[in-house]
Amino acid sequence: PPGEPRGLRNAPALGGVVPMLSALNELGTSKDADSLLKNAVEIARHRIGLERVSFFMRDSSPDRVLLMGSWGTGLSGETTDERTVCHELGDKDLRLLRDTRSAGALWVQYDQVSLYSEERDKSIVVGRGWLAVTPLILANEVVGVMYNDAALSGSPPDEEKQALAAMFASAVASVFVVHRGTCARRASRQQAQSPLV
Repeated sequence: PPGEPRGLRNAPALGGVVPMLSALNELGTSKDADSLLKNAVEIARHRIGLERVSFFMRDSSPDRVLLMGSWGTGLSGETTDERTVCHELGDKDLRLLRDTRSAGALWVQYDQVSLYSEERDKSIVVGRGWLAVTPLILANEVVGVMYNDAALSGSPPDEEKQALAAMFASAVASVFVVHRGTCARRASRQQAQSPLV
């Protein structure tokens, strides 16, 4: 080294970079697609500072676009299982999400919409407010969606956090596709080796 270090230095103008790098590093500890999405919810809340987050991933159905729930945030800030929830995405909404980046945006914000929480296997309305919808895009395809809101505090959207969340969502999309591909290859390999097949 050229001399004695003066200590760790932060980049004040890029305050979100260190939490983002930590968040991306934590994604790599996930063993499979399901644990990745659960970790992603907790990382988005604790590292990026989003209040409530949920990830819905696109189903591979050829005739319609279904977004399947994974993990989210409950009314007490706890991580909740949302794997029994799904909803259909219309063609217009799919195009809007796919074209966000080419339109110069990173997320879509809806104002004064109903906000939901999953409680005991049912969706309940917990209030009204803004909802940010961040597409998880990989190779120009919508792999899934990250929803986030501030239903707990009612605070306004924070554009810096939303921009960091959009970068994080891109990383989640990439790692998710790798994990999903690994699971599919492992399943097909097991089927090929099975004597029943």
